[in-house]
Order: sequence, then C-alpha cells, then structure tokens
Amino acid sequence: MLDEVRLSPEGFANTPLDEVNIDTTTKVLSISSLINYEVNNTLDILLYYQRSQNEDGGFGLKPDTQSTWETTVAAVQGLVELKINASQLSAWRIDEYLNTTASDLFYSIAIENNQTVIKNNDLTLNLIIKWGEYILSSVLIGVIPAIPNIFLGSQLKSFQLSNGTYNSFETAIQSIRLLNLLAQVPNNVELASKFIRAFATSNGLFSSMLQGTPNLKDTYDAIHALNGLGKLTELENKKSIILKILDLQISDSGFTDIGSTDVTVNATWYAINILFLLDSLDQLLSPDVLQTQGFVGIEFYISITGVVSIVVIRRRLK
Repeated sequence: MLDEVRLSPEGFANTPLDEVNIDTTTKVLSISSLINYEVNNTLDILLYYQRSQNEDGGFGLKPDTQSTWETTVAAVQGLVELKINASQLSAWRIDEYLNTTASDLFYSIAIENNQTVIKNNDLTLNLIIKWGEYILSSVLIGVIPAIPNIFLGSQLKSFQLSNGTYNSFETAIQSIRLLNLLAQVPNNVELASKFIRAFATSNGLFSSMLQGTPNLKDTYDAIHALNGLGKLTELENKKSIILKILDLQISDSGFTDIGSTDVTVNATWYAINILFLLDSLDQLLSPDVLQTQGFVGIEFYISITGVVSIVVIRRRLK
C-alpha cells in the first residue's frame, strides 16, 4: 500500500488518486518507523521538503504554496523522521516562522495603568491544540520555547468541571494532551478517565459524541489520552478494540476507516498508532510472510505497558 501511494520519488499521497504533499509524506514516514518499513531514496524526499519551505521559514503543503501552521508542524515531524537532527534543523530557520506565528496567536497587547503590557490570550480549543503543536515542534528543532506554565496549567485544569466531566470530548482530549506536554495532569485523573471512557461505543471503539458512530480518529484520541493519564489498564474491551482495528486492514494493503471501503494513508496512520499504543503491532497482516513471528504473530496476546513518554510525544501527533 505504501509503495502504491508513492506517486513520485519526492513523496507520498493519501491515495493513488491524490497528490503528493508534505502532510501525507510525514504520516508515511511515521508509519514506516513503527513497522520497520524501509523508505528508499529519502534524499529525494528531503529535497521535496526543502522546496516546500518558504522564505518565512514555514512550509507549504507542496512547493510554491503558502506556509501554513499545520503543514509546518507536519514538516518538522517529517524532517525528524528523516533523521535530521536538531543542530541541522537550526539552519532551516523554522523557529522564525513558529515564533512569529505563535506570538500572534497566543498573546495580545493591552493598555493597563497607562502602560503597554503583553497578555496571554485565554485558551480556546484551537489555541490548546496550537500550544501543544508549538511546544512539540520547538523541542524537536532544538529550541526551548518560553512557556507560561502556570497560566496554561491553571486554564487547562479549569476545563474539568467540579463533577469531573468536561463540556465536550474534544475539550477533554486536547486539554489532557497539552497538560501531558507540561508534565501535569487534570485535577481529578480518575474522573477524567471515566469521562473519556463514557464515549466508548458497544464494540469498544470511540466516538466524540455519546452513542455516536465510532471512527479511527476518535478512537486514537481517546486511547492516546487514557495513555497520557496512565489509565490504559482501565480501558474496557481492549481485545475487542484490537480485533476491530485489525478487521479494517485490507489484505496485502493498508487500512480503511470504519464504515469506509477506501484504503488511505490517514486511516492507516490512525490504525497503526492505535495498535502501537495497545502494544499490538505484531498482529499486523503482512503479505507473503508466514504467520509465526515478526509483524504477524499467531499467538494473540495483549500486553498493556507504559509507553516511553518521548515516543508517545513523537507520535502525536494529531
């Protein structure tokens, strides 16, 4: 499947009918590192990233397109997957784009007592996501960002209501994710875990709506958050979840999303990362491989273990 979506030496597309772009190429590089798939001719891919960078230090989705925050964050992760270390990345001036854009997003200028002051903007769901992306991307390129830890921690914890719930699934997921990057946890971890687990559907997979239709993104987000809370052991129906995910793999290919027949890189990324978090990558079906060892294990087992935090952070993604 990954070979089929490499439509040019420069990178990968979401499906054979789409165009090569930075976001999808980064996802494939991430998948490849998890399943030990060797990507050939990575120099061509690196040159594609270089051609997609603009004068402002940010990246467009492909060459000759405007920089966007989301693509720049993806490009940073892709460059790390290409083994470009932080000292080398410093020459790319990515921090200029990140810091300039972050300053406009996170801060505002106000007049107080006839003095000009810079204030932290109150957190919205969008800003929670962007703060997390900013912190992670900065660290990956070797820059220690200025982080208002006390402000962020206080605001993020305030999203958990007095009864332990949140206003929405997405608010819970994203606030917990950013708290993890700050090495903090919600005020009530047990109730936060219970709230997220309430969004599990009858087959164990998750929906962002209570009793809604599950999908891979919501399932990944829920499992990622539970892992960040140290509560994966409380995840009900783990065996069912793994089997349902494996059922989405098409023979000799990648994964479809729930209710879809289209194999895509996006769906495959979510499926692979769910299996990774559940320590079940060995259950993958690999074409022309005897089911005895390696990626395909004839023994079905589930071993939920603590995942090294830096690996989980690198896999964010998203």
